[in-house]
Amino acid sequence: HEFWSLAFVCFTLYHMCDNMDGKHARRTQQTTRLGKVLDHAIDGSVGITASCRICCVALFDFPESFRFALCCGMVGMLVCHVSEHTTGQPTLGTRFFSADELFLVCSFALAWRAATSSSLVQLGPAFVWYVHSGWILAMTTMALITVRRWQWLCVVMVFFVICFVCPWPAPLFVYAPMFAFVLVANARAESNPKHRITT
Repeated sequence: HEFWSLAFVCFTLYHMCDNMDGKHARRTQQTTRLGKVLDHAIDGSVGITASCRICCVALFDFPESFRFALCCGMVGMLVCHVSEHTTGQPTLGTRFFSADELFLVCSFALAWRAATSSSLVQLGPAFVWYVHSGWILAMTTMALITVRRWQWLCVVMVFFVICFVCPWPAPLFVYAPMFAFVLVANARAESNPKHRITT
């Protein structure tokens, strides 16, 4: 119980600070390209790792699905920032359910796990395939809607295939430089729109 309570406090503080730091920096005119890159780098590494783990052990009782969930999380982050790279508008979810709402659900799931010692949603092993299919459908739909350049859509889809075909941890070694490239390119484009790739 103490472990899950601590996890709830730490994760909730993380996403509260993550939501406030950018707003504070913009309001006080302290934004920098390095800060933008570091902020999203933390989200794309620590943030998705924690969120995926929470989804697998506190939201659903599918701990064996962590690698699959992490691959979906990495695809989601790539889609979000590739969308910003090609259109200037980052997209991670919809106006009804985005990363912010996911973080709130994760915090609630951690609190539930701390209080009851059980996952929030108990579907049983028979539903693993349905949950996985839902995640794949969500990632595919988001990519098709937000990535408006077919070249980049192909890159994202190739990474999705790598996640399923290549042994672990190969997807991590592919994701890290791809994500870093997109983050740096976005930071450059924000200060100089000529650096934005539109092909």
